[in-house]
Amino acid sequence: MGTSWQWVAVKELYLQHQGCEGVLKEILLMRENKNANIVSYLKSYLVDEAVLLVLEYMDGGSLADVVTVRRMAVGHIATVCRECLQGLAFLHAEQVIHRDIKSDNILLGWDGSVRLGGYSC
Repeated sequence: MGTSWQWVAVKELYLQHQGCEGVLKEILLMRENKNANIVSYLKSYLVDEAVLLVLEYMDGGSLADVVTVRRMAVGHIATVCRECLQGLAFLHAEQVIHRDIKSDNILLGWDGSVRLGGYSC
């Protein structure tokens, strides 16, 4: 316990929809797959009928948010593609298939970081 603060994102997984085994698989998958191009898993909590996953917060929002309000330069698009492919290469080397690649699951940081989110088993 310290006095440092960190912004986080919280993802709710409902046990009645995914079942205990599905939720446990997703937690283990996220906990074990650490990479600079993957959103970091921090902790999880059981609250009533839901599991709350505490994840790294990406302050730039999703790629979907960005492309709906502005046009991206070719160089920026190339960078996002490269970073996504590096994340996918890592997941595939770990025998994980993302299964839901879309602009909503590509998260951006104001520091220029690009991370994949929204992957599960």
